[in-house]
Amino acid sequence: MISLYIAGDSVLHRCPAAVKLIVSLVMATVLVIPHLSWWAIAVCGALCAIWYAMSGLGPHVFARQLWSAWWVVAFTVVVQVFFAPWQTTAFNAVRVLELVMIANLVTLTTRTEDMLDTVLAALRPLRRFGVNPDRIGLLYALTISAIPLINRNVRIVREANQARGGHGGVTAWAVPLLVLILKQSDELADALDSRGL
Repeated sequence: MISLYIAGDSVLHRCPAAVKLIVSLVMATVLVIPHLSWWAIAVCGALCAIWYAMSGLGPHVFARQLWSAWWVVAFTVVVQVFFAPWQTTAFNAVRVLELVMIANLVTLTTRTEDMLDTVLAALRPLRRFGVNPDRIGLLYALTISAIPLINRNVRIVREANQARGGHGGVTAWAVPLLVLILKQSDELADALDSRGL
């Protein structure tokens, strides 16, 4: 299973996966509320920063996660800048950044198998209605792991491009990034097939 978990003994590392997933879900729900006020966004951002401090991962990890999320924010801005006022664009960009940072923190402080076990336990009662908890749990675990994994791939490809002189513009790192993601997807698909999933 693809995982970016960083071992540690902080409060967040010891916190049950269920609690972290519920809190992140609540935060995500709050952040997608239309017409959310700036003070609510500021509170969410402050909580996110506090949780990173509690994780014991260090300021360098926080800074790296913040920097690696630039492409998501840039995409959000590019998509909206022509259709919405700059205030709305900035507002939504900050919301997306906070969502990415929260997802990253959960992934960095929680083992993938712990997340999967938690989701499976929550979905198990739905089995009587024909729902397959195993597949849904696996999909959820893969989804929440995908954001930081793609961020890491972007950083790796960009650093490799810069080491070669940084020439070629966007295509010089976008194409290798796509190839890397497709390669990892094939490896993951093979792993799932070998387990009969």
